[in-house]
Amino acid sequence: MDREPGFYREVDVDESIEIHVIFEGFYYYKVDNETYHIVDKTAVYEGNNLRKYKASKILGPNDVRLIEEDKLCHFGIICDNRVIDILSYCLPRIEIIHQTSS
Repeated sequence: MDREPGFYREVDVDESIEIHVIFEGFYYYKVDNETYHIVDKTAVYEGNNLRKYKASKILGPNDVRLIEEDKLCHFGIICDNRVIDILSYCLPRIEIIHQTSS
């Protein structure tokens, strides 16, 4: 599978680190409680907790013109109890903030 350079990287679980995923601009976003989220079994994506979709119901036939003309991308962030879907024209910026213990 093709991947953008620097987009995917493995992050070890560390409670002292806070991760910020920043989108400079977006077309649409949706936050679902994991309990009520309907899984799209036809979706094609790369990644695990941070996903970039190549095909999904959100990127349905109505958005084909937007995808082709403006490079609209569907990203998913899978958290402990939330699922976040984002349609964006740009790749997210990922910042890792080191927290200090008190």
